[in-house]
Amino acid sequence: MSFRKIAFMAFFAGFAPIVADAMIAYTPSRPCGCYQCSQPQVVEPKTVGGAYIALNLGMNLLSWENEYKSDYYGSRLEFSKDSYSFESLLGGSVAIGTRFGSEFRGDIEFGMSAKFSDEDDIATYTMSVPYLMVNAYYDFESGFYLGGGIGIAKSKSTLEMRLPYGISNIEGSSVSPKVGIALGYAAQVSDNTWIDFRYRLSGMKGVDISGVFLWDEYDDGDNKEYTLQVEGDLMVENALSVGIRYHF
Repeated sequence: MSFRKIAFMAFFAGFAPIVADAMIAYTPSRPCGCYQCSQPQVVEPKTVGGAYIALNLGMNLLSWENEYKSDYYGSRLEFSKDSYSFESLLGGSVAIGTRFGSEFRGDIEFGMSAKFSDEDDIATYTMSVPYLMVNAYYDFESGFYLGGGIGIAKSKSTLEMRLPYGISNIEGSSVSPKVGIALGYAAQVSDNTWIDFRYRLSGMKGVDISGVFLWDEYDDGDNKEYTLQVEGDLMVENALSVGIRYHF
């Protein structure tokens, strides 16, 4: 064997470990076949912050009755009551809340159930119903949720009477409990944002107002004051809304 061949073999023998180490360093890792490596890799979902803010806009269907009482003896009984059924009114709300774990959350919601107006030949009745509620929800993995809330509604009503003997404004406000139950579905559109579809059935007391009006009962030029009371019964609200909820 020549000296050249012996020198080449010695050089290759010294360089081979370096080449082997380089190949191992750049070879992609593969499962070894053991139990741990053969299990599917689970990617943990991103944790969503607890605090959130929500904005809702929807259609409120209100049903209630107003009963009228007066000490004017000539009042006609057939006009002693007005019934309103599923009045379609726009409403909206804003809520600030927090999540308790992955399933429960709660918020404080301020909103407007309705701004309503009813006008006829001699009178215009208007009503507004702002409210404040504390709500609790249970979120299912499917995106559906159930909830309920309790709070207060501060209803305000005005009755403007345009009579032959003068215009009388009768107005008043009242605070009553408001209780509701909700069913909804939330669709996640980003890491922190949900689109929220909600139906809520709730109830509250209507507004009682009272005042006086002028009437010449005998057409003799002698105008007298008579009292008028408007008593509102239970108001039932069916609210359909869509909103956006952002978690911080």
